[in-house]
Amino acid sequence: MYSTLNDIDGVGNESGKAVPLGFIQDHNDQWVAGVNSSVQQAYDEQFLLLGGDGRPLIGTYYTAKLTSGERIYGETDNEGKTQRFYTASPHHIEIHLGHWDA
Repeated sequence: MYSTLNDIDGVGNESGKAVPLGFIQDHNDQWVAGVNSSVQQAYDEQFLLLGGDGRPLIGTYYTAKLTSGERIYGETDNEGKTQRFYTASPHHIEIHLGHWDA
């Protein structure tokens, strides 16, 4: 998971420690901080969300549902792209528009 809000626009942490820019799944399917981790990052995926007219859905809330059932909430960037998802093995990722809880 990659967040474009880390330490900008008032989003950060109170500890003063560096905010991780990315997360990957380890071999136990647990999300761990850092795209430079020792865990092999064999797979990564990013989605481009388009409207019915073929235009990018810029600033659109979405929910990524992972194979584990975990949900990651985000907002598309200025090109209509989601954050990038890193995994050590192939995973099915569903993307739903809006912050979806079902």
